Amino acid sequence: EALLALDEQYSEQGRWAELVAVIGRRREVVYEPAQLVALAFRQASVYRDRLVDAARAVSTFNDVLDVDPGHRASIDALIDLYGGQSRWEDLFDTYERLSLQLTDESERTDVTVRMASLATEQLDRPNDGIDLWQSVLQARPSDRQALANLARLYERTEQYNDLVEVLDRQIAQEQDATTREALLRRAGGLWSDVLDNADQAIERWARVIELRPADAEALGALRGLYEQVGDYERLADVLEQQLLIG
Repeated sequence: EALLALDEQYSEQGRWAELVAVIGRRREVVYEPAQLVALAFRQASVYRDRLVDAARAVSTFNDVLDVDPGHRASIDALIDLYGGQSRWEDLFDTYERLSLQLTDESERTDVTVRMASLATEQLDRPNDGIDLWQSVLQARPSDRQALANLARLYERTEQYNDLVEVLDRQIAQEQDATTREALLRRAGGLWSDVLDNADQAIERWARVIELRPADAEALGALRGLYEQVGDYERLADVLEQQLLIG
């Protein structure tokens, strides 16, 4: 009762340092989990909001999670604190903890996006990034952010077969003709120069010609590819087009 009276007094008077000390003493004599969680969360909140002591706030919010691993308010608080301190590994682990608690698929996918972004950008963990962006695509097959990041990661890790598959998915959903053309050029170059598949390369460069009939780069690529596969009829057509455009 004496500790409770001090708790109320210090709270009313705004004596925050004394208050967190009293709350800590109250935690030492409480054994019921719900009460422990309530006291620890309140103490952590005072550290964060009144004393602006991020380190003690983090430690005390983690005390809450030791008793109640799914305590959402503490998880959310740690996400904010770790983000503000650029503690990327801890932030990633906290998002992972949160994802295990979620039952709503859309909310869980949002958290997976954040984890994937951390793995890709701040943590430099490309393989984890690939796995996580793939999980996003399983839930959202047309997600542009996931496709763009997978393309970048596959190129970085030299997974070129996976890269051209992602490029094809981007091409299929791209509405902007200029962007679609750039993706086709990239895919055509990969099929011919890296994957050594002339037929697949021809298909992509031919689609560039559909968009831009007099394109010198595409005609040059098709000329070499038709020579490679011995398609002299189409080679003659390309040579004629090249002559026409000079």
